[in-house]
Amino acid sequence: MTTPPPVRPRRYLGEILEDADFVPEDVLVIRHAYKADGLRSAADVTPDAVRAYTRGQLLTGGKFPADPPRWWIVFIPDTGNRARLYTVYENHGELETERTDTDRYFDLRETDILADQRDHLVIEWGKDPINWVKSGYRAWTMQVVEAGSQGVR
Repeated sequence: MTTPPPVRPRRYLGEILEDADFVPEDVLVIRHAYKADGLRSAADVTPDAVRAYTRGQLLTGGKFPADPPRWWIVFIPDTGNRARLYTVYENHGELETERTDTDRYFDLRETDILADQRDHLVIEWGKDPINWVKSGYRAWTMQVVEAGSQGVR
């Protein structure tokens, strides 16, 4: 009988995302912070509040991409520079009828993708709290510090 090889823990977010069939160009990783004009504390982290806060983005002058990708992976604050997976949205595009002079709003639909990792997957966001959104390979190389059993195979 052959002994299976040892299981190597996942070290990078990209390893988990690849297992879920994501590709870097289709993913936006967002880390919300607690602040007065948004999610003020953990008590505000509800499905409706997070979706409402995530779907509204500045029209210009922000760090958000002009043409955001299909998948938005949302993290909420944990401890220090860490962020915990909250949900994955599928972006169905901007709702142009809701656009204002300063903001645009997206049709985000929650998915079951990575559902087994919600509240279990924790990443080290790094020391750049101003950069609340990462895409492509910048998101892929984020360090995983905790994960559920499916994420640490």
